[in-house]
Amino acid sequence: MALSRGIPAALLTEYQKSAFYPIAFIDLDWPSGRVRAHTNSGAITWGGNSWAGIANIATLSLPGDGTGLANAEGTITIVGTLSDLFDANEEKVKNRAAKIYAGATTTPGGTTLVSDPFLIFDGHMDGTMIPKAEGQHSLILTLGSGPGARVKATVRHSEEDQSTKFPGDTAGRHTALAKPNAAKLKWPE
Repeated sequence: MALSRGIPAALLTEYQKSAFYPIAFIDLDWPSGRVRAHTNSGAITWGGNSWAGIANIATLSLPGDGTGLANAEGTITIVGTLSDLFDANEEKVKNRAAKIYAGATTTPGGTTLVSDPFLIFDGHMDGTMIPKAEGQHSLILTLGSGPGARVKATVRHSEEDQSTKFPGDTAGRHTALAKPNAAKLKWPE
């Protein structure tokens, strides 16, 4: 069995060269409007959308590959004016979609793609903060890769939750006394 990431053949060939020109595409479901940007300068049209260049005003850090149940985090740091950063920091971004794509261009800092980029991160925005720093003002956007808190299910699930979501389902009645019964359970020695 082979691991497949869906990397287009032309892009894989480009990545195997001794020198290539990487680019990342950032797609954020920002509350005030979709944000589509890339890590070079200028505009790029890809996937039917226009992507703005943010070469010198943002940095991107993503979690590496790994296994486990813990939420892996990444960050996007954006430099800007204090008023713009404060406005962005006020918006509620928690649990909104965030996708990052990787690709390559034909020239350094260019806008002509070698091939379609491929998805390298599919998660959510976790929150924003403005760190205290002298001289440079920035906004740090934290990204999470696991399901957002309470997006998939409630913290506790009771018989009432089950009967509300699935009227007539009686499976939840067996969980009503599960905790007190487990406390009384004695294992043979």
